[in-house]
Amino acid sequence: IDLEKLSQLYQQLGGALALPSVVVPARGTARLVVFLCRANSARSQIAEGWMRTLSDGRITVRSAGIQPTQLHPLATQVMADVGIDIGYQHAKHVDTLKNLHPDAVITVCDIAREECAVWDQASQWLHWSIPDPVTAPPGEQQLMAFRRVRDALRQRVEGLLALLDLLD
Repeated sequence: IDLEKLSQLYQQLGGALALPSVVVPARGTARLVVFLCRANSARSQIAEGWMRTLSDGRITVRSAGIQPTQLHPLATQVMADVGIDIGYQHAKHVDTLKNLHPDAVITVCDIAREECAVWDQASQWLHWSIPDPVTAPPGEQQLMAFRRVRDALRQRVEGLLALLDLLD
C-alpha cells in the first residue's frame, strides 16, 4: 500500500466532504499501546515517540524488543528533526512488559510477529511490516531509510489513533 498516496486521497476526499484532515487523538477511555520489534532500537522506539506525541500523552505507550540492543542514534536524530525527543527512551526486553494489559499490541517487524507471544488481554493485535533502517548501507542511504521509516510510522500511528477512537 502506498500510504502517502492513500493519505493524499484521504485529504482530497476530506476536503470535498468538508471533513477534518487532522486525526483527533482519542479522548475517552485510558489506553495502553505496546509496539514490538526485534531490537527495540529504531522502529518501535520511533512508533512510541509518535504515539506519545500525536496523542498528546493521553495514551500510555511502551515499546520493547525480543532481542533488545540500544536506541539507535539515527532514530533519535530523525525524530529530533521533526521536534520529537526520544533520546531519553531506552531499549528493553519484551519480558519487562509481561505484566501489562495492553489495549493494542503492534509488531513493527516480521521477526517480532513470528517470535513474540500474543497478549491474550490485548483487544487489538496488529502487524505493520516496516523495513529495518538499521540494515541500510551506512551514510546518506541509512539516514534516508530512517526518515522513510519515521514518516511511514507517523501515518500508521495516526490511523491507529483513529481506530482507538472508534473503540471508545
